[in-house]
Amino acid sequence: NSDDYSYLIQIPTIGASGQDGNLTYQVDGWGTIKLPGGTYEALRVKTSITKSDTIYVDLLGFGLRIPSNETIYEWYAKGEGYPVLTVTTTLFDLVTGIEFSDNLINGISKTNIAKSNSLYPNPVQNTLNLELKKSDLTVTIVDLTGRTVYSSPNLSPQQINVEFLPRGTYFVTLKNASSNEVLRFIKQ
Repeated sequence: NSDDYSYLIQIPTIGASGQDGNLTYQVDGWGTIKLPGGTYEALRVKTSITKSDTIYVDLLGFGLRIPSNETIYEWYAKGEGYPVLTVTTTLFDLVTGIEFSDNLINGISKTNIAKSNSLYPNPVQNTLNLELKKSDLTVTIVDLTGRTVYSSPNLSPQQINVEFLPRGTYFVTLKNASSNEVLRFIKQ
């Protein structure tokens, strides 16, 4: 599968910033993977990203376009709601990030996570709907690098506008004093 994307944010009196690119998804392998959190039978999905960042400065009257490439390898195992392993590389296959299942749930063992909440649609374009079983949950969205891109102590209504997010894979952490759950979604 392949997707094109682009966005441009106008910054009044300063200029504009944006990005455009192409994501190509391909299942390119399967087998057994051993991680600190367990051994999994998994499919590997390779996501190739060709993108260009754009910056335009009104005062100077010109812009700059910065191309880059990135490849994300994700290993998906049956019954897991997120990749059990993610490896991110740049041009010349330089590894820039590695995440595995224990990192995504912040050290909480899988047996302590009750999968009772849900989100839809997935993939999402504009509005992410959450079906939360409890009202006292802190909701946090992080990208594949672990950077927090959204946080809220509670949601009313249970919707998040994700239009501002670039295309890619994100994780929603739903946490209170007695539970911690991680859900994955894809932004188109």
